[in-house]
Amino acid sequence: MDVRPDRRHARSVAPCSPPRRCSLLTVVPLSLALGFLRGEQYAVCLTLISQGVPVLGLLACPNLPFPSLKAPTSKGSFFLATAGAGAFQRSLTLPLDLSPEATENSGTSNPFIPINLPHSSTAGPHAILESVEASHSSHAINEAISSSIEIGEHLRMDSQAKYGALARGDGEMYLRVPTKYSGGKAYQEKVWDHASGYVLVKEAGGKVGDCWGRELDFGVGRTLKSNDVRPIYLSPFDWGSGAELTPIDLALLQGVIATSSPIYDNVISAVRSAILQANPDVKAPAEAKQAAVVEDAVADEIREAEQSGAVEKGKDGIVIGEEQAAPTS
Repeated sequence: MDVRPDRRHARSVAPCSPPRRCSLLTVVPLSLALGFLRGEQYAVCLTLISQGVPVLGLLACPNLPFPSLKAPTSKGSFFLATAGAGAFQRSLTLPLDLSPEATENSGTSNPFIPINLPHSSTAGPHAILESVEASHSSHAINEAISSSIEIGEHLRMDSQAKYGALARGDGEMYLRVPTKYSGGKAYQEKVWDHASGYVLVKEAGGKVGDCWGRELDFGVGRTLKSNDVRPIYLSPFDWGSGAELTPIDLALLQGVIATSSPIYDNVISAVRSAILQANPDVKAPAEAKQAAVVEDAVADEIREAEQSGAVEKGKDGIVIGEEQAAPTS
């Protein structure tokens, strides 16, 4: 018997036009099939997207240890996140309604445990969550950022299980840099591959964006194509009217970056630098260019203060006089 999943039904998006003006569900019965076939990590995902924003995410990861990779007590983790209500996990091996015996053994009558992404020190080392397949994410760019950020473990796993592991603190960053930046093929990210993980990490206190630090746009259909070429419509009601799309000056593909909040800006800066260094012909988006100008201005101010002797370095940043300036690397 062929046990391989039928990929024609593996991912679906409820019809809705335009997506930004209604609600829709994304369903991933099996993500990622390769992890399932290898007996490694895979996930079953369901997301409610309202007006282009994921507001409810569920991830079931049958092979992901609970409650963490370092201190597992059972096999299988289930994650739930609702916009504005927080993120939670529970063991897949516990019954939905805990019996008195199970309650006594687990020490709680509520199987759902709140999770929060730890506020990592900017110093590092930082554990990276990344795809197993080098064809899904640029491992070369991930390695290249080590010149700017101290990297610890590389935790490689399939599927959106990476988002669950990140949200509960198994790692501190998830990098999905397009392989096009390291000689691979072009690819548009699909909304169903990230929607559940997006709301989970955000509700756990983390940040999620593309490789240039921009918010992901789930409101333009089946892909995150708006993060590839930002569309400009003549008016909010011109969807499907033939309004011409106008691309901004940016790179072809944007990827996904998710991290704990304290290190997000540093990671984005390091990824951006690694991409541009490896691809001299790539032009950053206008938003990213503006951010780089601000970073350069802060760096210049710090250098001037150091030269004048008016700088005091603290553990979590650099103090210039009585003002706090964030580290630039």
